[in-house]
Amino acid sequence: MTRQYYEDADAVIFVYDVTNPDTLFESSTWIKDIRIYLNEKLNCNNLPVLFVGNKKDLVKDADYTIQGEGEGEGEEGQDYVTLKQARRHTESEKFLLKPVECSAYKGAGVNAVFEIIATELIGERKKRGFLDCTIL
Repeated sequence: MTRQYYEDADAVIFVYDVTNPDTLFESSTWIKDIRIYLNEKLNCNNLPVLFVGNKKDLVKDADYTIQGEGEGEGEEGQDYVTLKQARRHTESEKFLLKPVECSAYKGAGVNAVFEIIATELIGERKKRGFLDCTIL
């Protein structure tokens, strides 16, 4: 990912594939680069970063239980990422926003992703004294 994509960003939505664990666990490199850039160039380290697990409609494993938000522990060698594993990963990277899941194919949870980011951005703007803000 090049810095052109995020140099003027107010938030980051990192989408990983719940059916491909590498897409979550390899995200650390990109996130570190974003944090270095923000600290060095903008002196800003409170950029909201939201991890979104997509394709939750494809996971049918009993351990995963989509209705239970994927709270299963998962097993080594599994071919999916549970929400609990994603939360552990983001906690270790010290992200404040908890990861969420959606199915872009079925439209489930997509609105929630943007509501979370919009709420976070409005809160940050208010903290900085920009009380008049519009999210389109």
